[in-house]
Amino acid sequence: MAVCRVESVCGHATELLELKPYSMPRLHIVFVPGNPGIVGFYKDYLAALSKHFEGAASITAIGHIAHTAHDYEKGKKFSLQQQIDHKAGFLEERYINSDLPTVLVGHSIGAYIILELLKRFPNKLQCVIGLHPFLKTNPDSLKQAVLKAICESSLMRATVSSLAGLLGHSPAWISRRLVKAVVGRAWGPCAVDTTCKYLLRFLTRTSELHGCQLHVHGDDRVCKGLLFLIMQLKEEVDWDFLRENHRRVCFLFGIDDHWGPLSLLEQVHERVPGLKTAVVQSEDITHDFCCTKPGSEWVARFTAERIKEVFGDDSIQK
Repeated sequence: MAVCRVESVCGHATELLELKPYSMPRLHIVFVPGNPGIVGFYKDYLAALSKHFEGAASITAIGHIAHTAHDYEKGKKFSLQQQIDHKAGFLEERYINSDLPTVLVGHSIGAYIILELLKRFPNKLQCVIGLHPFLKTNPDSLKQAVLKAICESSLMRATVSSLAGLLGHSPAWISRRLVKAVVGRAWGPCAVDTTCKYLLRFLTRTSELHGCQLHVHGDDRVCKGLLFLIMQLKEEVDWDFLRENHRRVCFLFGIDDHWGPLSLLEQVHERVPGLKTAVVQSEDITHDFCCTKPGSEWVARFTAERIKEVFGDDSIQK
């Protein structure tokens, strides 16, 4: 059963979502989320992933600093580097000195973060898996250009905030129906409830989005500064590092994903021969796979298969 709690990590209140094994684990899996860094969106995915290991793996998802239900950081923004340091500190506190192998899994910008963590601990991490990896901005993406324009316009930010604020003041059942109708017709209850809990609650408290990255399921405080984070991505992928570590890295791409486009996949094939990649062949499994039950289960199965390829069934199964 998934347990979500708040714990101090490197001096910052941090949301953790944990699935502990029934007995002593044989493997640690640490998950880093994508935008907006809220672990609650991944409950279905992580629960499905846990089932593939039959209690042999401990699984923990770590949220980003300031992306919690309560505003512990008083609205402060944190840079991408600070978020990376935060995850590195978490690994050092819990996993780096463990006798058990540790696998990192990251979604979207979380994939970028886990690659940076692999640089920090090259001799301690056996496998990293990037799901729909967002490794650099996409100049050809109209959606990213539109989102940037919204974030840079005070009028458009205020409009979006006001509309969401109206939803936040509505009865819970109305908010859930509207969220599902507007952005999540195929979304499961977990994703809809998490959206209402974070997005609507905090947009109700404020009249303006302060430079936020309006991803598919972001909110004011939780997402503000994500555009700030994204703009700090390096202009180019560290291809030399990927070539040196290609046996420990795996990427999953989507068919129509402007955050991790197929043009990036082509570059990976060209510049890093031998790095394992896969492409989701279903248009129903999108970048926000964690918001639907089928998407969560499909990606969980993919993740488990890749991990078992690295370690073997016998070494991690009971």
